[in-house]
Amino acid sequence: MLSHEALTSSNVDACLDVLAGWMADKEMGSGEADEAACREALAGAGSLGLDGWLFRADGRPAGFLIAQPLVADTAAVRFAKGLDAYAGIYPAMFQAYCRQRSEVAWLNFEQDLGNPNFRRTKLSFRPTALLGKFRVRPRQQRC
Repeated sequence: MLSHEALTSSNVDACLDVLAGWMADKEMGSGEADEAACREALAGAGSLGLDGWLFRADGRPAGFLIAQPLVADTAAVRFAKGLDAYAGIYPAMFQAYCRQRSEVAWLNFEQDLGNPNFRRTKLSFRPTALLGKFRVRPRQQRC
């Protein structure tokens, strides 16, 4: 049975356990992937305006999701980590989040970082659109 609870200071350690398990599942060492940014988001979710949820399967931490409301009906999924031992944890987390936040009609999953597995997963949710990413920088002035 899957349950969820809002991210609070009392369950951050459970989320950190999930993060460590996710890193081990992906065979990544300390400091790889987005570990540092994820730890920062877990530590300061409230002050950063992030919406975090811990998901438990049969009472054990199985995954977490951190989203950021962007506009009235859209949220960006900043971090979603689930343990490989719980097949289907990701769709279950996304569905539970959307049910809990009924005002959210759109989830932005951001970039896939060129990772084919991320891309395949994103496409499996049948997105309405895939938008390009642009970087803006100041134009150099000519003398």
